[in-house]
Amino acid sequence: MSKTQYNDTSVGAVILASGFSSRMKQQKPFLRFDDNRYFINKIIDNFIEFGCDRIVITINEEVSQWNEFISQFDNNPIVQFASNKHPEYERFYSIKTGLEFIGNPDYCFIQNVDNPFIDYDILKTIYLSRTESGYTVPIYDGKGGHPVLLSKCVIQQIKDGNNIDLNLKEFLTRFERINAEINSDKIHININTQDEYDKFFLSNKQFSR
Repeated sequence: MSKTQYNDTSVGAVILASGFSSRMKQQKPFLRFDDNRYFINKIIDNFIEFGCDRIVITINEEVSQWNEFISQFDNNPIVQFASNKHPEYERFYSIKTGLEFIGNPDYCFIQNVDNPFIDYDILKTIYLSRTESGYTVPIYDGKGGHPVLLSKCVIQQIKDGNNIDLNLKEFLTRFERINAEINSDKIHININTQDEYDKFFLSNKQFSR
């Protein structure tokens, strides 16, 4: 059952993938998730499966791997790419860059590329706890995780604001927060270092290299 089968609101997703991956020493979007997909492919697949109307990936044009990757989506009207001209800026700037390309959805997920363990059920649970006046955070064992779902009013204020040097968590304190209980610690798992990658992938043999 896709999102469009149980509600007629429009939902987008911004995938933050324009960082330098300095701790990993290789580009996190292009880490292997399994034999057939990179992290970025897997995350895109999840949001398409959910039923997002538009998916925007923020990218760093200095990373040459994006050139070939983007060409795969030349005929895909859902998946768009937004160049982050200042990847050295903080995360909030990347979010704002992505939202400026997203159009005017009723809601938008904000997803980190180093958290590739989302799935349809997680996204659906977050979405069903949505609020029109704020944002929704997935919670497991009392701790918040990702992705966060922003309502239209939050999206618009981020777009309209001129301050790019903000912390998203602090910015969101001015809005209503809804917690969505998730029965999985996947929302907490970020892959930032080679040791973390080895732990969750190589040691578990989720794919063969």
